[in-house]
Amino acid sequence: MAARSRARWPAGALWFAGIACVSGLLLTGVRPGDAGQAASGCATCARRAYVGRAEAGATGVALGESLVSRLAEVLTSPCFHLQRPVAGAPESEAARFGAKAEPPEYVFEAEYEEGLNARAADGSAVMSRLTLTLFYDGEPRERVASWTVTSPINSFTACTNRMFQNKDAAMKGGRPIEALLEDFERRPASCQIHPGKTDLACGETMDLIIAVLRDGNGRETRPFNRIVVEAEKGEVLGGEPVEGRPRSRAFLVDDGIIELRYRAPGGEAGAVEDVISVFSSCAVARPDRLPLSKTSPFRKIGESRLTVHCGAAPGTVVYRRTVSWDDTAANQAGSVTYKGSLTEEVILRVSLKYTNRYQNNDYYRGERATASYSYSYRNDVLINGRKADVLCEKVEDSGAYGPPEGTASVGLIVERNSGSCRLEIRLRSPEKHERGAWYIGVNTLPDLLKGTVDGRSARGSYAAPAGKGGRWPDHRDNQGNDPGTSFSWNLELPDRK
Repeated sequence: MAARSRARWPAGALWFAGIACVSGLLLTGVRPGDAGQAASGCATCARRAYVGRAEAGATGVALGESLVSRLAEVLTSPCFHLQRPVAGAPESEAARFGAKAEPPEYVFEAEYEEGLNARAADGSAVMSRLTLTLFYDGEPRERVASWTVTSPINSFTACTNRMFQNKDAAMKGGRPIEALLEDFERRPASCQIHPGKTDLACGETMDLIIAVLRDGNGRETRPFNRIVVEAEKGEVLGGEPVEGRPRSRAFLVDDGIIELRYRAPGGEAGAVEDVISVFSSCAVARPDRLPLSKTSPFRKIGESRLTVHCGAAPGTVVYRRTVSWDDTAANQAGSVTYKGSLTEEVILRVSLKYTNRYQNNDYYRGERATASYSYSYRNDVLINGRKADVLCEKVEDSGAYGPPEGTASVGLIVERNSGSCRLEIRLRSPEKHERGAWYIGVNTLPDLLKGTVDGRSARGSYAAPAGKGGRWPDHRDNQGNDPGTSFSWNLELPDRK
C-alpha cells in the first residue's frame, strides 16, 4: 500500500559571515568514484556534494573550478567528500557521477560580484562580494546554509581568503559540515509500529502502520529520509524490495505515515513468533540517483513481535488472488497506459461436521464459519506518459463477514483408501460501492483443490498459473483457476458420528 505524501520542509538555516575570501589552493583527492570510499572510517552517515551553478558575471573569474579545490581542501573528511560530474556521462541522474560512485546528496552554488560601491551595516565599503550556498539537491531543492563575505576592493583573491583561508575564514567557523547536515536531515532514531493485530493465523495478511518517526532530538524526521522494514519469518508487502535482503522492503518517509501490509508465514502446527523490525538508513539521495532498491539499513529504530498460529483448530482456509497489468494502447493522438494491480484475500476459519459416507468417501461440511477479507485495487492511467489523476482509481478495504451478510461455506470429501481429500469452497463478501460496485466471490470447480489427510488433519494448497487481469475485476465468482489465484488449508477432522 503506497505511503501518503504531503511533504512540507521548513527552510534551512541561513549563515552569514561579514568578512572576506581565499587564494588559489590545489585540488587534492577529488576524482570520480572517490565518494564510494567515503564510508571508510566514518562512524555515521557519509555525505557527498558537488559544485553546481557558479556565476561570476563579467569578472572573468573561473569561479566553479576555484570553488571545487577550495571546498575540497576545507571540508573533505572521512564523512564528507566533494565530487565532480563525469565528463561525457549518460544523461540519467544515476550515471552523472560515475557508475560506481555513490550519488551526491548536496550541491554548492556560488556568486561572485564586483563594482558594488555599497556599504555594509557598519558603514564599511563593499566593492566585491562572494556568496556560497549549500542546498539539499532533492525535489524540491532546499537551502541548508549560506555564507557571505565582502571586500572593500575589487579582489577575488581577497574574498577567497576571507571565505576559506584566513584564520577567521567563514568556512572554518561554526559547526563541522557533518554536524550541520545531520541537524538538517533529522535522521530517524525512533518510530511507532501499529500492527492490525498481534495474533494471526498461518498465512494471514494484515495492515500495518509505521508512524511518529523522530530524530534523536524528538523532532519529526524529514520526508526524504528512508526506512527499511524487515520480517524475520513472514513477508512485508509494499515498498521496494531491497537488493540482497529478500525479506526487506524500503520506503520513503514522506509525510511520516507509512502504510503497508504483512503476510504471516506458513508452517507446522503450533504457535511461532515473528519479528517485524524497522531500520533507519543513511540513504537520502534523490530516488532517480539512488533507487529505493539500493537502500541499506543503518540502525534499528523499532520492532513489533507477532504470534502466528498454524494448524490450530477449528481450521483455516486462505484464499488469495494477486494480478497486475501494464497495458498501453497507441493511436495518432498518442498513447494511453493502464498500470495497476489487484489483490484480494479471504481468511476463513471453520469447524467441520461429519455428515455421511457414500461408497468409500467420507463427507464433511463446514459450520460456524467466519471470514475476514481484504481488498486492494489500483489502476493508474497515463496519457502520453503523464499520470492523469482524475482517471486513476484506488480502493482499499478490509473487514469481517459471515451469514447472513455474505456467504462462507466449505465442503470436504475424504477418500478412505488413498488418504487424499478434495475441498470445495464458496465465498462471497458483502457487495461494496466505492468507485464502482465490487465484491470478492469464489466458487471452486470440482476436483480442483486436492490435498492429503494425516491423522486428524486435512491439508493442501493450490496455485493457478500466473497471468494478467483486466482493469476492473468481473462481477462473477472466481472458480479457483483464475490467474494469480492460490489456496491453502489446514483443517481438523471431527469424529465420524
